[in-house]
Amino acid sequence: MKKIVSSENIKVWLYKSNSIRELLITNEEQKLANNLSRYKSDQFKFSRSCIRDALSKLFNVNPLYIPLNAPPGVIPLLDEGWGHISLSHCKDAVLIAWSNDLIGIDIERNDRDFKYEKIFKRFFNDYDIKDYKELKSKEKMSKILELWIKKEAIFKYNSAYENHNSNDFRIKNKKSKLW
Repeated sequence: MKKIVSSENIKVWLYKSNSIRELLITNEEQKLANNLSRYKSDQFKFSRSCIRDALSKLFNVNPLYIPLNAPPGVIPLLDEGWGHISLSHCKDAVLIAWSNDLIGIDIERNDRDFKYEKIFKRFFNDYDIKDYKELKSKEKMSKILELWIKKEAIFKYNSAYENHNSNDFRIKNKKSKLW
């Protein structure tokens, strides 16, 4: 585990694959993992273990006492008073962000093979496109990936906001710097 950002209000941890020696998951999380493919199960157990490891150190509590509600494919939530988390993973790492306020984070490998032109046309607006039309292929792919990561982090932030509003959580009305 590598803590890559640490301030009073925001903490960010990067875990490389196999950096946790023991699984730190609840019986309920194990049951959820049992219903997934082997790859997804391993990814799920590792990412939840990383969350529990990071937050147990932050709050100085047993990892299994972290009040985490994070079924597969759902925004991870902590009980009220424990702050907010955002989770992202790629094939060999997990990135976790924690804050007292809502937060969104994303990670991608810069050597990821993806159809950047397809993503570009589907998810980017005219404002985005004008800045990228003249770039060469490799530079364009890198810049699109960078913008994609930012958009994904914003999407996660907005999804967390909508999720909390729909559950009648009180949201502080603050301007947030997203990057």
